[in-house]
Formats: sequence, structure tokens, C-alpha cells
Amino acid sequence: LSFDYSLFTLTRYAEERAMGESVEDAIPTVISQSGRVIVVSGCVLMIAWAAMLGLPTPFNGFCVAASAMILVCVLVQLTFVPSLLAILPFLGPDAAEKRLLPSEEDEMEGAPFKGSDYNGSSRGRKVYPPELERARPHMQGIFFWSGGLITRFPLNVLLPIGVYWLFSPLTTRMNKNFDWQHFKFKMGHSYELTMPRTAHEWHTLLDIQQNFPSEAGILIPMLIM
Repeated sequence: LSFDYSLFTLTRYAEERAMGESVEDAIPTVISQSGRVIVVSGCVLMIAWAAMLGLPTPFNGFCVAASAMILVCVLVQLTFVPSLLAILPFLGPDAAEKRLLPSEEDEMEGAPFKGSDYNGSSRGRKVYPPELERARPHMQGIFFWSGGLITRFPLNVLLPIGVYWLFSPLTTRMNKNFDWQHFKFKMGHSYELTMPRTAHEWHTLLDIQQNFPSEAGILIPMLIM
């Protein structure tokens, strides 16, 4: 996970250096831009792992361990990696010759800069903010189009509702095995679905579960032995 997050950090750092930015200017940009993606991604993962808190001991311990690991990975990318690049800049790429963006070139030629809707350049083309100018090469293709579509209202509201409705049978099934009063799942095993209820082994298993109860539940008959 930390390796994946470092790709966000180092890729953005390389982009800034390719634009001619110094180490001192590139690192704050990396933390403020890529850092947002890393923090959001880490929070989503920790929320997903939090679903295991409803499992009995020792399985709910996986949630605590995984969330702690994710938090450490996020903190490493926000503190250790930028500090390492600042102390040892040779680990990253060298700065390229600083290039002016088209909007900056127009400003230097005397065209008043008023944002992305202004077309007052002496060369007759639009003047964009620096951030938008850097993003323009990536604003194309099926992924850009689909991302813009699903984040528009009302599709950004209807789509999550539709996905939840599609998986609602699983939620109904989960409620049957979830003890809301004690906030934990009632553990079981596929053995319960494959063993005929009239078999002698089934009744033996029920007797063992009743006489030797376990907080974690009975996963398989051999677990009791």
C-alpha cells in the first residue's frame, strides 16, 4: 500500500520537476495536491475495514491492525517521503528548464489575464489558469468523459442509490446473521449448508456447539477438537 501511495507522490514530484520547479517549490505542491488523494484513499480504506468491527474476536482485531497500517502508510507519504526528497534531492529527477505555460506567455506579452473564459490574447486563443493548463493534456479519452458524466447531478445521486438497490438482497441476508444488540455477526460455515439435517453428524455437531460454546463461533467441526 505504501508503494502505491508513493507512486502518487513521486509521479507528481517528477511532473513538477519536469516543469522546471525547484525542490523547495515542488515539495509543497506534492503535499498539497497528491497528499489529498492519499488522505482520501486512506480514509476510504479504513472505513471499509471498519466493517470487520462487527465480527467476533479475534477477527475484529484484523480491522484495528489494518487501519493502523493504513494510517502509518498515509503519514509516511505526507512526512517521511517529502522530507527524504528535500534532504536527498538526487533521489528524484533533475529540474528541467522552466517552461512558461501559454497563459503565462500571454501575460508577459501584455494580454490581461482574466481566467479560462478570456480570449484576449494577441494570438487569438484562450488564456487558461496555470492549473487548468497543466491538466488540459489529460482532459480527453473515455475515462475523462465517463468521470465527468457520473459526477454530474443527478447521476451522482442516482448511481449510488441504484448500486445499493442492486445489492440490497445481500443486505437483507446479512441482517439475518447480524446481532444488532451486541453488534456482531453470528459466525457459521458452509458445513451448515452441505450437511443434511437428518444426518447423525449434524446432530452431533449441534450437541458439541451447545456443550462447548465459543465466542468466535464454530467455523468447522475440527476446530472444536
